[in-house]
Amino acid sequence: MARLHLMYELPILLLVVCRNRTTATWAAGPFESRFGTWTFQVLRPLVLGPDDLPEIMDASSIAQQPVLATLAAITHSEGEKITDALEALARGMRSLDRDTALYLCRLLEVGLGDTAARETWIRLLTAGVL
Repeated sequence: MARLHLMYELPILLLVVCRNRTTATWAAGPFESRFGTWTFQVLRPLVLGPDDLPEIMDASSIAQQPVLATLAAITHSEGEKITDALEALARGMRSLDRDTALYLCRLLEVGLGDTAARETWIRLLTAGVL
């Protein structure tokens, strides 16, 4: 993070996206790097978990905030309404330019990891819903 900050002369933020509340609580840190009693670095990531983002189900909200909707789908991928959310996300992405839609589709596929929701998402894509 320090290297990126120096290279680009921009603020750097570590964003952690979690599908699980317990992991989200842990990931918020703080994580301290120490040498003896000297703390030389403290990391406090920004964490998005199921309690931090609402489920986004309507295509118009998805079209207006596609990145937020994608992150929300990842954080709620173990929830009961994930199939509905993914169907809405696929419909909402139709209004995006092709490059943005492809990028977000890949981000979602990776973010869903090894969940049943990932299989649902792939099935939606192969069925041509997007």
